[in-house]
Amino acid sequence: MTMKSDNFDLRKKVLDKLIDMIEEMAVRAEASRCDAQARANEHAGKLESRFDTFREEAQYLAYGQGLRREELLRSLDLCHRLRAGIRDDGEDSEWVRPG
Repeated sequence: MTMKSDNFDLRKKVLDKLIDMIEEMAVRAEASRCDAQARANEHAGKLESRFDTFREEAQYLAYGQGLRREELLRSLDLCHRLRAGIRDDGEDSEWVRPG
């Protein structure tokens, strides 16, 4: 193997690991969003006092986790496009070239 092909292999491995990590983070963000929404739904009734903010807090958390998941999915899409740009013949797509 040449140094150039070693570099391509390393970049592929790094991107594959990053893709796996982001996918797992997106799954956890969706699970957190669902959990927070379920908690918000539990407090669907009348407020017990003016200081009862559990429902609002759970809704904000669900919304934030939804935004986080969307951001992770955009990052995942970018990683997949970068990974696809690393060709097996040792050449890169034009927009993947370093520098």
